[in-house]
Amino acid sequence: MAKRGKKYQEALKLVDRTKKYPIAEAVELLKKTSYAKFDATVEAAFKLNIDPRKAEQNLRGAIVLPHGTGKTRSVLVIASGAKAEEAKNEEYKEKYTYLLAEFENYKKRMVKDKEFLKNDAIISTIEPFLQINDFLGMAKIACEKSDNLESIKYGLNMIFDKFYETLSNMNIKKIKSVGNKFDPNLHNAIEYKCSNDVQEGYIIAEIKAGYLYGDKVIHPSDVIVSSGNE
Repeated sequence: MAKRGKKYQEALKLVDRTKKYPIAEAVELLKKTSYAKFDATVEAAFKLNIDPRKAEQNLRGAIVLPHGTGKTRSVLVIASGAKAEEAKNEEYKEKYTYLLAEFENYKKRMVKDKEFLKNDAIISTIEPFLQINDFLGMAKIACEKSDNLESIKYGLNMIFDKFYETLSNMNIKKIKSVGNKFDPNLHNAIEYKCSNDVQEGYIIAEIKAGYLYGDKVIHPSDVIVSSGNE
């Protein structure tokens, strides 16, 4: 057996190992028998007559250690009266500090996730248009080197088809205009003209195309509308 020091022996004399101490008396005895010159640790065991294997009978609490170590520690406070309230306040303060730190981390994660989704959306949106840009580049070269207008026209129509296919894949549709009845929700009338061929209130010509994203108007079509016969 290891040899114990004088202070330990003196403290041991104050403890009756056969006696069961009430909590308050045990705490006072701890104070009297403490001889360490630093913050000592006390181990305590309680028989609560609960079954920890059952979820509703678990008794557990933890707080985050200071200085951002990320570890937790269990804390037992034995107090009454004003000291009990003080202990509760400290517990609430610890919980508040922990929740505040968690909320700050949550906000940082949200900003990071939002930025990631934004960048991902930009890349996925622009990627198909880069291919169309390549086709336009090839068409420009063809225009400079060839006098075959039919071939150039055919190539440009293919590029337009690819453009509208890309828009369709994004649920973007071109607003129908020429030959359709003017709708102020979809069309912007920039001019009214008399027409013997087109019924009043119907669209004669489209100056600028309009587009829909689903049912939402991205921008309306700029159109010329018939005002009826001269």
